[in-house]
Amino acid sequence: MRLMRTLAIAAGFVIACHAAEAEPLKIRISWVTSPGSGVTLMMMKPDLSTHQGVSYTLDATHFASTAVGLTSLASNQLDLTGLSYSAIGAAIENAHLDDLRIIRDEIQNGIDGHENGSGFLVLKDGPIKDFSDLKGKVVAVLTLGSATDMQARIMLRRHGLEDKRDYSIIEAQFANMKALLAQGKAAMVAIAPPFAFDPELRSVSRMFFTETDAMGPTQLISLAARKPFLDQNHAALVDFMEDSIRTVRWFTDPKNHDAAVALVADFNKQPAARLSVKRVSTSRARPPRPTAALKPTLSHSRCLVRD
Repeated sequence: MRLMRTLAIAAGFVIACHAAEAEPLKIRISWVTSPGSGVTLMMMKPDLSTHQGVSYTLDATHFASTAVGLTSLASNQLDLTGLSYSAIGAAIENAHLDDLRIIRDEIQNGIDGHENGSGFLVLKDGPIKDFSDLKGKVVAVLTLGSATDMQARIMLRRHGLEDKRDYSIIEAQFANMKALLAQGKAAMVAIAPPFAFDPELRSVSRMFFTETDAMGPTQLISLAARKPFLDQNHAALVDFMEDSIRTVRWFTDPKNHDAAVALVADFNKQPAARLSVKRVSTSRARPPRPTAALKPTLSHSRCLVRD
């Protein structure tokens, strides 16, 4: 009887171990904008992610900027997060994340003529005609330390203007930039897709300078993780990357034009007529071989931010 009880306990232990091994990996991942953040495409069309629910599951969280996502990655509250070139610098120099690894391109901009619509807007018929007109004015960026913050500081410094001395910076979500500009609460505002395609915003504003004007070709966002997480979950992450690549290819395939626009519009709660296949694809602007430009464009952007 004692032997049978022991065997039963042992069998239960083995079964529990196998069940634990079969449990899909929960990937805690963040996103900022859609369709720029690749995980949002996977959320829009989950049927393309054949490994999801088998080897991994996604626990996606929206953050205001990649700078906010960095804080969660540093405190082990996230597994994967998109980081801008400014956030990568902060991760290494300030947070001392020596185990940080870039695993995928997310968004490139300004490469071989590819533009995603990111930049800074002023009122079309407003008082800002030249950079000198921004003296004493308010500039709205996404968050302090974000890529938009760096773009504004670099471009304005190039024209002899310094934060606090010559102008002030406030933080705002992209969805609120239109109101800030129209109501005169900010003289210049940062913008990015899909908010840049708002017809009401476009009717009252003009592009004062683009992200590319400020930074040149950029590796705007890169997907990053910490090395221990990668080492411990290699097989599941290979499956995740396979699903991600399959999804991006589907969304950028011209034959899926109407379906892709409809999914992006629904996810962002915007009319489909506001979007087009060109805008959907260029929101994730990239050259034919995206990884080939990743290292030089990231290094270029980091040098500008450091200087």
